[in-house]
Amino acid sequence: MSTEPNKSEHRHRVGTRSTDVPNLKLPTWEQVQSREYHPWESECIVIDTAQKTVLTAVQQLMSALREQNNI
Repeated sequence: MSTEPNKSEHRHRVGTRSTDVPNLKLPTWEQVQSREYHPWESECIVIDTAQKTVLTAVQQLMSALREQNNI
């Protein structure tokens, strides 16, 4: 799975999205490009929840967050 941004796909999605919120003005591609952006720098946490209870998944997530943040 690639984590590299696909600029053309992102631009397409920005240009074709719609909203059901009255009077909400969606940003243009130029506005999206000019926004301040901070890249994600830590590893992604992936939890397979298929065979876990909600409690077990949350406990695993909290443990991973503590480990990732050295807590």
